[in-house]
Amino acid sequence: MSSPSDEALVRRAAGGDVQAFDGLVRRYRGVVLRIAAERLPGREPAEDAAQEAFLEAYAALPSLRDPARFEGWLAVIARRVAGRAAQRHATRDRALEEWTGCGTRAVTSGSVGPAQARVAERVREAIEELSERHHRVLTLHHLEGREVAEIGRTLGLPTGTVKRILFEARQQVREEVSAMCVFAQSGPAKELTHWIDGGYDSRHPRNVFTLMGGLLAQRTCLATNKRPKTLDQLVQELRADEEYVNETLQLLLDEGTMIREGDTYRANFPALAAEDWQALTGQVRTWARAAADELSRHLPPLQAAYERAPMSRRWPWETVIWPVVAIFTANLAVRRVVAAEERPDPPPRASGAQYWLHGHETVEGEEPFWVTGFSCCPPVDADHIGYGAFSTYGLERKWIPFRNVVTRFLALVDGGVRSVPAIAERLEDDRDEAEGIAAQWVSEGLLTNGDGQLGINFPLFRHEDDDALLSATTAAAEAMAEGALRQAGAAAVEELRARGYAHLGEQLSRWPHFLRGSVCGEAVHCLYGDGALPAPPQPAPVTWAFFGWEYGIALTRW
Repeated sequence: MSSPSDEALVRRAAGGDVQAFDGLVRRYRGVVLRIAAERLPGREPAEDAAQEAFLEAYAALPSLRDPARFEGWLAVIARRVAGRAAQRHATRDRALEEWTGCGTRAVTSGSVGPAQARVAERVREAIEELSERHHRVLTLHHLEGREVAEIGRTLGLPTGTVKRILFEARQQVREEVSAMCVFAQSGPAKELTHWIDGGYDSRHPRNVFTLMGGLLAQRTCLATNKRPKTLDQLVQELRADEEYVNETLQLLLDEGTMIREGDTYRANFPALAAEDWQALTGQVRTWARAAADELSRHLPPLQAAYERAPMSRRWPWETVIWPVVAIFTANLAVRRVVAAEERPDPPPRASGAQYWLHGHETVEGEEPFWVTGFSCCPPVDADHIGYGAFSTYGLERKWIPFRNVVTRFLALVDGGVRSVPAIAERLEDDRDEAEGIAAQWVSEGLLTNGDGQLGINFPLFRHEDDDALLSATTAAAEAMAEGALRQAGAAAVEELRARGYAHLGEQLSRWPHFLRGSVCGEAVHCLYGDGALPAPPQPAPVTWAFFGWEYGIALTRW
């Protein structure tokens, strides 16, 4: 069936058909996002501007005289909205410069390097960390240009109170960024890319994510990654205020990411210097090429196995090849090679969580590794259906929230409960969410809705499909595990020990696990580059590489 024309969708949307406008959004979201991205710094501001452009377009639809020219009309709106957003960003940066002294105007002009850009970013982060009232007053005065008296009238506060709040907010933000303004000018920034294996408590005010977001904390860890150093040595090396460095050290000690040895400090996790990280990256990509060659030889038997699965009668191989190769096979391969001793319990942290922290100094111009990139909401029991999507570096896709209630929602649709009122009745405590879930998932194309009857519109792996695929998938996974992955793990640990990280002991045991995930992701990247995996549109829609599965199938036992 051919897709409806722009003209048809515009006329329906102008008459109040929201689903018709959703169709226009899906059709032109990439165009609008590209226009916004040309004028704005970063993905998030471009996303916000794109959303604003579509909202403005929806409100103005009745004024469009020629619905057939919707695309050009929408592009004009997108450019206008993005231009306004860019002006707001410039105004905000000029206001920040006036009272921080960190040169943020130069940052926005592109005339300085990443160190100063990171300072400007930290200024904004510091503002976000203020209390709600302090944040509101500071934003109204410095970023929106409101006078003190006007702010007092708006918030119902005396003028003297507004002035006091402004003074306190300025002091807090200046203290947060003052030391950074000093060492940002001292040369190329040493930034630490970090990740966590395990859980964390987002309610804790100083969990490791907020702690490691500061440039000074990152540089302190990199400065002590191999050799312990005293506070005086760190102050001289980092060119930062002693009080600020000491405060940062205490926070790192509290969270267990730093240890104290007498009067010296040392990072308590693998924080690899750039040269050490670069020594590993070339090896990882070499191992990935070997793993990709193994996978390539197994693609024909994997396809043959899939064509024996009942699912193949509805979904062609090209639709499911990404989850079969990039999720099922890759994750099974990593699990096959990981011995029990490589999975020790992560250490407890001050925030109440347990996790392993890892990281490496960023290398300018280096492409990030691909990883298997799987996000999912697994079924909690046999009455639920799991679902997930493949997403990795280099392939952008629209995100959809993962919520446990959806696993039960899908099971009801799959079991024959097709109307939203009937599903809401079954969901009991979650019944209020049913309408929202249905509307969102239908608009994204993950569910169909014909005459009020919902249907699942993405590949759903069942036990019969599992039976057909498991043998071929396991064979491909074992070939990868016994070849490139096992070699990668042992060689990586030896390389790190030789480069001065032997003091970290069992923490190094987590590196093979991480690197094997990178080897698998890069192997998928190789296949993608070879043309063995079909290329998705950019940005990829929600439906790309989205799939579900019944409870308990062996393909998902990772």
